[in-house]
Amino acid sequence: MGVSALERIYSTPEFDTFSPPAERRPHVVPFELTTGCNWNKCTFCNGYKGVVYKEKTLDEYKTHVDEVFGNLQGYRNLKRIFIGGGNALNVPTDKLFNAIDYTSRKFRKHTGYTARRISLYANTLSILRKSVGELTHLKCADGGLQLIYWGVESGATEVLRYGNKGCTKEDILEASEHVNPSAIDKSIMVMPGLGGKKYYDVHVRETAEVLGAIKPAFVTFMGVNASSDTPYYQRMKEEERNGANRPLTDQELGQQIIDIIAALPQMRSGESIKIGCFPPDIDQVGHNPLAFGSLDLFQANKAQIIKRLELQNKTGKQPETTVRNTYNIFTPVYSFWGIRI
Repeated sequence: MGVSALERIYSTPEFDTFSPPAERRPHVVPFELTTGCNWNKCTFCNGYKGVVYKEKTLDEYKTHVDEVFGNLQGYRNLKRIFIGGGNALNVPTDKLFNAIDYTSRKFRKHTGYTARRISLYANTLSILRKSVGELTHLKCADGGLQLIYWGVESGATEVLRYGNKGCTKEDILEASEHVNPSAIDKSIMVMPGLGGKKYYDVHVRETAEVLGAIKPAFVTFMGVNASSDTPYYQRMKEEERNGANRPLTDQELGQQIIDIIAALPQMRSGESIKIGCFPPDIDQVGHNPLAFGSLDLFQANKAQIIKRLELQNKTGKQPETTVRNTYNIFTPVYSFWGIRI
């Protein structure tokens, strides 16, 4: 498929860069229900700067799905569906249900089997706008919505306000009460370094608390990496000049990840969380000096993982370990249509 065809089908700039690393595999077929981000006010992010938020009509989206599968032609080595862009859960429930349903049925027609997983991006506000019944309804669509990527970033209200996330700790906890009963899995993004040194402790403590309430299947750490033209960067620079605050050093950034993991509430026997922090060839958005890949965290191996991450953070080298590390499964590859997904 040529570049012009890609630009026609995917209108968000760098669509692949802003898709989750796990959804940029050749067996994942991505779709674009929304363009841009409906919030687009986070002070640390300019990824959608100048991109007008737009939702496709259902007819436009169906045409888009047909175009994607048409360009796939005979390629059928597909397993999962990702519905972009920045916050697809913001789409009204009935329309989103029909979009999921149509995509799933077209996937099955193309491949001969049902997609293993359908996922999309969400934020705290879009979850709050959906009732438990609505979220359960989406889970029950053809194929069903199985996973949401939720940009929590922090559990501390002070830190959320610093980044202008538009929500509070209480909002996150309430949102967890909406989504948890639906049985939709959660993949949570946490942003180490957000708010700087001034908010280090509260960021650790309250992020661990909300993660305990959300009970995610996955947690990805993506260190704050604000560019110089963002309000976040400019505010931090001013606070650094007057001695009120400063960014974390790379070692402090790594230590904050370790401290959040250590502060997580005790898990029951058999419970686990897949935690991840990835190098720049996988995560092009975050600043991750402690890129340890992907680890399965159980209560039984928590102390071992913390010890090994502390050693890596101190030495800068990933130690030889028997702890399961699978980050290479996310290594970007070039897909059948010539772009990294």
